[in-house]
Parts: sequence; C-alpha cells; structure tokens
Amino acid sequence: MAALPFPIDLATWRSLFPEFATAPDILVQSRIDQAALRIEPLVWGERSGEGQAFLTAHLLTLAPGGQFARLQSDKGKSTYGTQFDQMVVEVTALVMRVI
Repeated sequence: MAALPFPIDLATWRSLFPEFATAPDILVQSRIDQAALRIEPLVWGERSGEGQAFLTAHLLTLAPGGQFARLQSDKGKSTYGTQFDQMVVEVTALVMRVI
C-alpha cells in the first residue's frame, strides 16, 4: 500500500472504510481530527496517515451510537484498535532501531 497522506482527509478515509458509510460526516471528521492529535509524524514517519486512519476507525466504534462497526469485546477493543496497536509496536520498534 502506498503511504497515505497525513493528515488524512475525509474523502480518502471514507474510501478506505466503506463500512462507516452511514456515519455522519461531522462525526467522522471530528474523529479524524482527534486521531491527528495523537499521531506524531516525527515518530510515525510515512505511516502517519495509516495510523491516523485506523485510530479514527477505532474511535468511531467507541462513539455514542458507534454501531457502524463491531467491537471485539466489551473492554473497548475493536478490530481497528487491534490493528492500530500492532502498528504502534511496529513503529516503536523502528524508532528504537534508529536510536
């Protein structure tokens, strides 16, 4: 997959996650913005957009009325959050190798 732009825009994000088609644009954009605040491009590098995209999807599953996608458990885990957590491990490992 080619690197996604950071910050990711609504149209690009929607093309990656069509399962959220019924989520209102204002809700999705608010989670895109929220996720952008949690991604540090100096750490994430070319994976910044990808990290933001998956974190956005995870945050949407936790949103009130977040029935757009399933949670994996009642502990707040989602398939998107699991993917994001894996990316955190990979990005952290790369940063540690550079240091």
